[in-house]
Amino acid sequence: MDESGNTEKSSPDKDKKILEEATELFEQGETGWSDAKNEARDDLNFGRLGDQWPPDIKQTREQEGRPCLSINDLPASIRQVVNDGKQNRPQIKVRPVDGGADVETADILSGLIKHIEAISDASVAYDTALDNAVSASFGFIHVETDYTNDRGFEQDLFIRAVPNALAVTWDASSEAMDNSDWEYAFISWMEDKKKFERDYPNAASEASGHSVSSYVQRWYDKDEIRLATYYRRVKTKQDLIQFSNGETEASFLEENLDKDAMEELDKMAMEEVGRREVESCKIVKRLISGRDILATTEWKGTLIPIIPIYGESLNVEGRRYFKSLIRDAKDAQRMFNLSRSTVTEMLGRTPKTPFIGEAGTFDADPEKWGTIHLESHPYIEHTKGMAPPTRVDHAQIPQGLVQESALSADDKKRIMGIHDANLGLPGNEVSGKALRYRRSEGDTSTFHFLDNQQIGIKGTGRVLCQMIPTVYNTKRVLRIIGDDGKSTNVSIKQEMGGIERALDFSVGTYDVVMDTGPSFATRREETSEFLQTFMQSAPQAVPILAPMMIKMMDFPDQDKTARLLETIMPPAAAAIMRGENPADLPPPPPPPEVLAEQAKAKALIEVAQNKAQADIAIADRKAEQTLILDKNRSDQKIQIEREQAQADMAVQREKHMASMELEREKALLKNELMEREIELKDRSERVKENEEIAREYIGAQQIL
Repeated sequence: MDESGNTEKSSPDKDKKILEEATELFEQGETGWSDAKNEARDDLNFGRLGDQWPPDIKQTREQEGRPCLSINDLPASIRQVVNDGKQNRPQIKVRPVDGGADVETADILSGLIKHIEAISDASVAYDTALDNAVSASFGFIHVETDYTNDRGFEQDLFIRAVPNALAVTWDASSEAMDNSDWEYAFISWMEDKKKFERDYPNAASEASGHSVSSYVQRWYDKDEIRLATYYRRVKTKQDLIQFSNGETEASFLEENLDKDAMEELDKMAMEEVGRREVESCKIVKRLISGRDILATTEWKGTLIPIIPIYGESLNVEGRRYFKSLIRDAKDAQRMFNLSRSTVTEMLGRTPKTPFIGEAGTFDADPEKWGTIHLESHPYIEHTKGMAPPTRVDHAQIPQGLVQESALSADDKKRIMGIHDANLGLPGNEVSGKALRYRRSEGDTSTFHFLDNQQIGIKGTGRVLCQMIPTVYNTKRVLRIIGDDGKSTNVSIKQEMGGIERALDFSVGTYDVVMDTGPSFATRREETSEFLQTFMQSAPQAVPILAPMMIKMMDFPDQDKTARLLETIMPPAAAAIMRGENPADLPPPPPPPEVLAEQAKAKALIEVAQNKAQADIAIADRKAEQTLILDKNRSDQKIQIEREQAQADMAVQREKHMASMELEREKALLKNELMEREIELKDRSERVKENEEIAREYIGAQQIL
């Protein structure tokens, strides 16, 4: 049964053949990289553990009572490079490559990889691999799958650290800076034999039998058994089938089409329109001992999930060599230790210089004279009548020996490219410019370690991209993390052509790129500092830039504060902040003074209209009175007609005057309104110009 609970068809002969190949490949890898591993082991013991004296020389000096000092300052230089990598750790980004890929899917994959890094504490794996590369010339990152919890069947990808880089055995013929040309790899360890027998009662715990090769025998010790996680790349051939349904075309690997998928294709009337054989490969993961295959899992990818981070890589006459930061500084460190040990030895012997005197001089107080180098005496008597004893002058420490110590220390700095300025120590630099130049020089001389770290993390991203479609292939909601560290939930199941398929690279091509330099948090802090400085020099920009600066800070109720500040922003600037087009905004209301003038004009029009209506009403009443007089006063008909005519003329004159007055007032109001409209138009043009300036400024800030 394999690690995922599935069974694999196997036979004793097949397993034996696999184990024979595995043990032979392990031996090839160990033999091919034996020099590199021995040098790496010596680098670790020398630089990290301070084992800096040859055993025979150290034993001789200790027997003679001579000091063997190891003043080891190499770890400080190692930490300088490693911590620089921690502060500027590359970020994995997924980008679409062809027309079938889309930016949205690439962003989802980038966020999912950040989620995987978060749940894995991937920074530990990255930093451990870089530390091993700097200290021992190579380190490794391991990608694994595991169940999300103990009560389900869903799995997650995890990025694991490989603390012991010497436990990895990889393809001895590899020439690439990543794992792209690896055909096999092992992560091995020694297991207690009793524990092994408890965990695997059916497995062999002894290397016995005539048919067991010498390679297998070396996997078994008296009390321990070697176990190994064994990855093997296996080449396969598959049929690539192309289906069509009208304008819809899709390509699937035949092995990925199960019965239900085929039935769904039949329902959609999708027919096979093309087929060709393609060569591919797969990775098989096994847990093995020397004589048994303990578990088997097919790794759904084409890259072995052990990713190297090399130190300095060299190829000399077809043979690869790896060098750590301290490899070439060992001799300088040994010389430094020897010179300091010699100085210490001379200082230790200085108080023990002998006294010289005539025979019998020391007879007066022989016990004190005999312990003068061991004890302090207030006085010592000498024989009366004889000259007092004199002490031999102290031997002076040779100046050349002191200079040699200083030269050895300078040699280490030049060899490693780590100067006092890089370590924060005072040097001979006399100006800030010289100090920055010396730091830059040190960063440049060690940058290849950080560049190789970027290659390793990029390789990790490619492994994750290959595995995401097969691990996250069920209908589930996952957390993705953005560049700013904020998380959101997304569903990774989609409908594609009527078939529910997991998000993968089968439609379109994606690639991994690296975002190097300062982290997002660092860039955010730098932008915030710039905005603060800019607003001090340009106070008029505070209402526009303050919400943006608040969003870059981290404090309680930060989002609420930013929203409150957005209320005082100009409408156009607020629209840009929200991602809207300022041109789509409704026109701004007229200024208060314009509104007051419009109200005044409206009131004047209403007064004129009321006056005209009153005049008309008066005329109507007079006409009615005239008719009544005509009926009732026939004898006064002529007078009434004359008065009526006069009254009519008067009414007409009043109407005419009222009409003229109304037209005059209308003309005046029209002129006033035209003047106000011209003024309002000018003010609106000025507002639009200000909004355009604000929009251009905010766009420039977003680019920064």
